[in-house]
Amino acid sequence: MDGMYIPEVRVPGEVTTSANNAESKNLQGLPQKGQPTFNVETVKNPVTPSAKYPAKLVDPATGTETTATTVNALEQGTNKVIGTYTIVPETGEVTFTPNKDFTGVPAPVTVSAEVELSHDKDGNITKKTLTGTYTPTIIPVTPTSEKC
Repeated sequence: MDGMYIPEVRVPGEVTTSANNAESKNLQGLPQKGQPTFNVETVKNPVTPSAKYPAKLVDPATGTETTATTVNALEQGTNKVIGTYTIVPETGEVTFTPNKDFTGVPAPVTVSAEVELSHDKDGNITKKTLTGTYTPTIIPVTPTSEKC
């Protein structure tokens, strides 16, 4: 019995990619975490950042990708700093640490990750940079006291 293997070859522009944005909620003053995921149609599981292809933050103040692992978090529609976003480049996990007095929803942070789309017969790799966002929500707390 003879068998024949016929590989499916795709042009890199035909590969579908997507990002799943992340959200989280926690009480005022407490840190919280989120992790956008990235998908390539030919890969069954989400593509995760790695040491070879680390995730990066896009600095909200400049709108440019940075290798810094921490950037200022800004209040929506302003340049007021209301906390920080810190990323673990090898996993893409982002921690938002709000200022103690901030409540509400800060401007989301954009996370970028480079993914491999294909390899050609010569070993050349076609890559694409995908972006997703992480949006935390800070729920206000009201301290109360009881008279003893």
